[in-house]
Amino acid sequence: MDEITPTNVLKGIDQHFSNGWHGKYPPLHYYILSLSYSPILLLERLHFFDIKTNLTVYTWLFILGRLISVIMGTAIVFLVYWCGCELYERRAALFAALITAFMGPFVYYAKITNLDVPYIFWFVLSLVFYVRILKKHLFVDYLLFAITAVCAICTKDQAYGLYILTPIPILISRHYHQKVLKPTAGLWQTLLDWQILFAFGAACFLFSLIHNVLFNFSGFLNHLKLIFGAGSQGYQLYPNTLTGHMHMLWQALKHLQFIFGWPMFIVCLLGFAITLGRGKSDLLLFALLIPGVSYYLFFVSVVLYHYDRFLIPFAIILAFFGGKILAEWISPQRSWYKCRLILFGLLAGYSFWYAASVDINMSNDSRYYVERWMAKHIKPDATIGLIGLRGCLPRTTHFKHIQFFFLPSGQSIEAARPDYLVINPAITFGSPDLYDKLGLTEMGYTLALQYRSQRKWALFDHETILKNGREYIYSNLDKINPKIKIYRLVDKMDQKQ
Repeated sequence: MDEITPTNVLKGIDQHFSNGWHGKYPPLHYYILSLSYSPILLLERLHFFDIKTNLTVYTWLFILGRLISVIMGTAIVFLVYWCGCELYERRAALFAALITAFMGPFVYYAKITNLDVPYIFWFVLSLVFYVRILKKHLFVDYLLFAITAVCAICTKDQAYGLYILTPIPILISRHYHQKVLKPTAGLWQTLLDWQILFAFGAACFLFSLIHNVLFNFSGFLNHLKLIFGAGSQGYQLYPNTLTGHMHMLWQALKHLQFIFGWPMFIVCLLGFAITLGRGKSDLLLFALLIPGVSYYLFFVSVVLYHYDRFLIPFAIILAFFGGKILAEWISPQRSWYKCRLILFGLLAGYSFWYAASVDINMSNDSRYYVERWMAKHIKPDATIGLIGLRGCLPRTTHFKHIQFFFLPSGQSIEAARPDYLVINPAITFGSPDLYDKLGLTEMGYTLALQYRSQRKWALFDHETILKNGREYIYSNLDKINPKIKIYRLVDKMDQKQ
C-alpha cells in the first residue's frame, strides 16, 4: 500500500522533475530512487532492453527501491544507538537500539518502498544533532540538524510536525549557554545569533532546492494543493471535539502497544514513568519528547486520524526511555543479576519472535498459494476479473485476459461476465457487505476456492489485527495473508466443455 512505484519515479525522470511534475509526496526520495536506478537506466540507453516493456527489469527496479528501505531501516537501528551514546552510556544505547529493531511494523516498513522508513531515517539522524546541540552548541551540529530536518520533511510532508516545537528547547538552551559566556546577553541576541540564522537560512535554501522551486514552481504549488486537498480528504476518523481527541489518544496508545508488543511497551512506559519521577536529572532525555509532542499536536491532532506507522517516530523516542531502564535494571552490580539476565532473555526472545512474526506472515502469505492454484486450475486464455485493489490481490501477469473492477457493481460484472472472479474480501472500501450485494450466485458464479494460510508460529496475524470483523488497529499489516476468494462462472465454463 502506498509504495513509490518505479513507474512514478520514471515519470519524474522523464520530466527531469520539472515542467509541472508533482506527486503525492515530496521529491527527495524520488531523487534517491533515481540514483539507484541509474545503472539500469544506462543499460536502457545502450539499448539492452526497454524498461517499460520488460517485466523482469521493472521488477529489479522494485527490488532496488525496497533494498534502499532495508539499508535505511538498518541504519536507523545504528542511529538510535549513536543517539543513545550521546544521551547516556553505551549499554543503555544498545538496549534502545534493540527495542527499535524489535518493533513489528518497523520491520515491515523497512522492507517496502513506502516513505515511512526513509523519513524516519532522516528524523533519527536529526535527533543525533539535536542532542549534540543541547550538549555542546557547535555550529556544525546546528547546520547538520537543519539539513537533516529538511530532508525528513522533503521525504514525507508529515515530518514537519516533528519540528514545530523543537526549536524552543534549542533556543532556550542556546540562551543559557550564551549567558554563561556573556552574562549580559539578552533574548534578542539569542534569536539573532548568526549560527541560528545561518542554519535557518540553509534550511530554507535546501528546501527550495529539493523542491526545485526555481524550475518547477508550478509543480510545487500543485503538490501543496494535492496534500491540502484531495490527498488529505476523506481520511478523518475522529471529530474535532474533546471526546474525539480522547478517543484518538486512546487509539494512539493501542497503536504504540501494537508497535512494541506488550512486554516492550510496558518496559518503555515504566522507563518513562521512572525517568519522570527523577525530575531534572534527565532533562536531556526529556528533551527528546519535544519532537514527539510537537508531531502529535501539529500533525496528528490536525488531520484527526493516525495509523500504526504514524507513531513509529514516537515509539523510537520511547525506546530511549526503555533502553535506559533496562540498562539500569540489568546491571552486574545489581542483586540477582543472573535471574534478571534470564528474565531479559525471555523478554528479548518474545520481542524477537514478535518482530519475526512479520516475516513469518509474509512468507506464508495466502496469495502465493492462490497464484499456484490459479496456474494449475485456470487456463491461460481464461478471462480473469480482479475485484478490489491490485496490490492486495494475487498476481495474474501470466493470464492473457484481465478485467479490473475497482469499485464493482452487479451490472458491471454482469456486462463483462469474466470466466473467474478473484476477490480479497478484506478490502471493502468502507462497506462491509460490498461483495455480498453483488449477487454473484444469481449471475451463475460458484465459489471455486477460498483460502488463507493457517497461522504458523506467528504471534499476530490478520485475525488479531481485525478483531471480530471490526478493525481496532489501523495498519497495513492487515493486508498480509488475506483470505482470497475465487468464483467460477459455471454456465459459461460448462458451455465451453
